[in-house]
Amino acid sequence: MSCALDLSKAPELTRQHFPDLVAWPEGQASQPRRVLVIGLCRDSMLWYSDMVGCMVPFEGIWAEAYHSREPAGFTNIVHFGDAVPALYTRTGKVIPLSSQVNKKSARPA
Repeated sequence: MSCALDLSKAPELTRQHFPDLVAWPEGQASQPRRVLVIGLCRDSMLWYSDMVGCMVPFEGIWAEAYHSREPAGFTNIVHFGDAVPALYTRTGKVIPLSSQVNKKSARPA
């Protein structure tokens, strides 16, 4: 999926769903966070259907989809074609990892 999203708006769109994901408390390490930027949702019944343009936690990769977390804290999936893995920096930048992600190399540390 090409990233035609305006990634500069992702932090603000994310704030209502995942305030802790975009907050950087004083004294916290400034290492970039791995996130998924939701680019589209082909199924209105999926948990992230109202979150297009938002970042969600990037917890890992399963065989069929990315592993993420819902705002309520439940573990769930994000389909590969619906999101772009990215880094979110303390300065508020969202940096896509790649438009053609090698799924093995995109695994969070």
